[in-house]
Amino acid sequence: MNRIIMLLVGFVLLLSSCVEDQSIEYDVDAETIIAGKITVTDSTAGNAVSLRFYDYTTASMQVEDIKVKTDGSFKAIVDIKQPQEVMITAYNVMPIIAVPGDSIHINFVDHINPVEYSNSIEFKGDRSKENRLLKAYREEMSLGIDEFYDLELENGSQDLKQYLLDQRPVAMYNKQFNELETTPLFEKYTSAEEKYFAAATLIDYVNYRNYRGYPAPDPDDSFFDFVADIPELENDDLVNTNLVSRLIYNLSYHYPMRAAVQGSEEPIFDKTQNDIKAVKLILSNEDRRLLHSYVAHKLIMRSFDDQDLKVFEDTREQLQDFIEEKQLYEELADRYDELKKLLEDPALPEEAIIEEFNAESSSAFLDDLIRAANGKVIYIDNWATWCQPCIQEFKDASKKLHADYQDQVYFVYLCHNSRKETYLPSIAQYEIKGVHYFLEDEQSVWMQQALNIEGFPTYTIINKDGEIVKSDYIHRPSYGPTRTILEQLINE
Repeated sequence: MNRIIMLLVGFVLLLSSCVEDQSIEYDVDAETIIAGKITVTDSTAGNAVSLRFYDYTTASMQVEDIKVKTDGSFKAIVDIKQPQEVMITAYNVMPIIAVPGDSIHINFVDHINPVEYSNSIEFKGDRSKENRLLKAYREEMSLGIDEFYDLELENGSQDLKQYLLDQRPVAMYNKQFNELETTPLFEKYTSAEEKYFAAATLIDYVNYRNYRGYPAPDPDDSFFDFVADIPELENDDLVNTNLVSRLIYNLSYHYPMRAAVQGSEEPIFDKTQNDIKAVKLILSNEDRRLLHSYVAHKLIMRSFDDQDLKVFEDTREQLQDFIEEKQLYEELADRYDELKKLLEDPALPEEAIIEEFNAESSSAFLDDLIRAANGKVIYIDNWATWCQPCIQEFKDASKKLHADYQDQVYFVYLCHNSRKETYLPSIAQYEIKGVHYFLEDEQSVWMQQALNIEGFPTYTIINKDGEIVKSDYIHRPSYGPTRTILEQLINE
């Protein structure tokens, strides 16, 4: 509120800074630099800054851990191909807008107190104005939707829909915010917020109620009529990356759920066949090609993550005709060729030991594991071939942890709830070194109960005496304190 009052006082002066909309010119191959200086407090002390951004072409979140020097400075080169959001994460999370070729500099105190943290942020270099606006936009946004998250509300889904679509709180907020100060690029960001916030939030909300076990509309309910009215995506909208990628993600699950109940009395339980049906349903949206190209692309990429070739094989011609963005289809075709080769001939790393799960119970298996460890600390990675957070750890952090502690720690990988034909190719693809077991459904139930597994991945640490010290998601390979615990147990 104080900011709005101050800006109103200087409104006449600020008019000169409001410019007409125009195209943002950039070189997609230009080097983008994000650098800065972080001052850590005792409560947030750390030695790394993480950069995260969504890659539309690979339909995945890219993560890079940046080492902070002793003076607090850090620097990274980010491979982005269009104007978009990048998340800077230390103790706090800071979204910024970057354009290929930018050199952005940020100074901040990573304080546990959000007010002190916010007040410390200083932007320099390219996009300073956009990022100051983005910071204020996010901090001041209050749309009044929290009350709808009272799960006891009998008509919560419908009430939220009516509020978002009839009262249009984002449009009202944008009008108030942008009439004071803006830039062409920031207007594109807020325009995308107005176009897609309601749809992404409504699908999120229904999923949330379902997850918590509360009544929610079925996928084919008239509640979801708004999906047909989602505006076509434009390339300029991609700058609002967190929201647009969330919408793409939500729709990539919404359409398979609709496909499962559409046109048949009994839902389809064959995931591959249902995904094929969903892709065809997505491709029926001829009037909104860009949005649904990204949605179909996301769904196919997810099927590849589960080592499934058939969804792409059965829809390949339709996809090629529908997707106008050449790089999106080429990425699908390249990933298909790579995966097909991998499935036909999975080359396992030499240090991957494939064992059979022959124990009659979880306790017997753990006893065998402790004997095999021969006095070493045990680190168990409970994973699944379709689990994206599992795969993200495999790409880099798991390799580093194994390389640093392979002589002192017995690394074990338990593959749960997965198709067996995808098991060895996954080990080959991500070069996972250690001792591997594939668990059938009953065996997985045993181990989930024994290790207190509530989801994947779950990481279990067992000390030299065979006692479970930790079993949770937190102590993943990329989490710094995981190494501290391992070293403590090694030295006991």
